[in-house]
Amino acid sequence: MNYFNYFTEIEDAFVRRRGKHLFLSPMDWALMETWKETGIPLHIVLRGVERSFDSFEAKPRKRSVKSLLYCREEVEAQYAEWLDSRVGANPATEKSSADDSKTPFNSTAIRDHLNQSRETLVELAGARQRNFNDEFTRSAYTSCWSVGRN
Repeated sequence: MNYFNYFTEIEDAFVRRRGKHLFLSPMDWALMETWKETGIPLHIVLRGVERSFDSFEAKPRKRSVKSLLYCREEVEAQYAEWLDSRVGANPATEKSSADDSKTPFNSTAIRDHLNQSRETLVELAGARQRNFNDEFTRSAYTSCWSVGRN
């Protein structure tokens, strides 16, 4: 997940639960940035926002929720619970599994694909050199060949 999605997902959840479109204030954006820098995962923030609104709707009030600050305490409580539930987890294993989830391909498959692509390009450059014996083709073929051999 990229940096931008973290903020937009939180904003979308807050606006959806509030029921009225509302631009978040600079204070709300700063709060989200603090959560991001603290390392609070997006799913924890979203859970905290949902539970804050569930709690608010359980007791009818005359006022409405106007700021993301209303959800701060619940988000932080959810994060503390999440951290407690992870006591004893192996951070090295979590880190490697997170890195592996970025792509469905392992490094060997990627390397094989790149090597095959390079070989195809070298073959195409060689065919072009045989058909068009010009300066551009000779330099392109030479550079393709030398890249694969270094």
